[in-house]
Amino acid sequence: VVLCSGTFWQNKTTLYTFLVLMWIILIIQVAFTIWIFDDLPEFCSAVRRQLTTLMKKYGEDGDMTMNELQYDYSCCGVQNYKDWYNTTWGYLHPYQIPGSCCNSLSPTCTANMTVSAMGCDHVVSDEMFATYSLLITVTLFASFYQVIGISLAYVLTRVIHVI
Repeated sequence: VVLCSGTFWQNKTTLYTFLVLMWIILIIQVAFTIWIFDDLPEFCSAVRRQLTTLMKKYGEDGDMTMNELQYDYSCCGVQNYKDWYNTTWGYLHPYQIPGSCCNSLSPTCTANMTVSAMGCDHVVSDEMFATYSLLITVTLFASFYQVIGISLAYVLTRVIHVI
């Protein structure tokens, strides 16, 4: 709207306002992209901590979340199924792991059964990395087109100056 108004009325002040706003938005987009890329390792650590907390609460109130995660993503534990042995639930059920690790409907299973080999931190981190990658790609494409818009608006201010 600002660009159209400035162009229609041939008002350089409006066009310069548009340019400044576009530059501010571009700087914010680039900063956001850098922040996302820089924050990824911290996010992976936070996922690992949260999964560990859910495993510690398993048997109390973390059952559904952990079961759904393990069943839906075919994963088990944080790093692998052996993580369950060091939890309160693991001490109460020696050498057993939750049934969701084996994709079975029974409440428990053993490591002798077909156990999901991958830990859930890898699965969740991979999902978030894919989401972050998509977000970064979209932001970079938007920034590219924004630079084109800024360039064209600048050229327009020069043309209005000559007319």
